[in-house]
Amino acid sequence: MPSIQKHTGLSIAALESAVNSLALAAQSTESNLELARATGADGVHLQTRQFMKSSAPPAAGLWAASCHNREERVKAASPGAGFAVLSPVLPTKSHPGAPTLGWDKFR
Repeated sequence: MPSIQKHTGLSIAALESAVNSLALAAQSTESNLELARATGADGVHLQTRQFMKSSAPPAAGLWAASCHNREERVKAASPGAGFAVLSPVLPTKSHPGAPTLGWDKFR
């Protein structure tokens, strides 16, 4: 957290508030940038298809990216995602048959 704090200049409390707001935005906006802006969310959680086709970071404040492989992680890092959600690590009921990362991909 100290490197994020140094990079953004925000206090720990402000960062925690932004992350909490981002989590709420991810749940309530379903990656809708317009809705995130309209509700005053601190950011938005983008689906892979949304950030992969973009050449610039979204004008949404803090943003997170859903990543499923190395290519997507590299793309999310280049426009500066605040963080990436990596999935699926193991098989899931919601995405039967989807390729998984496995724990070894985190090394």
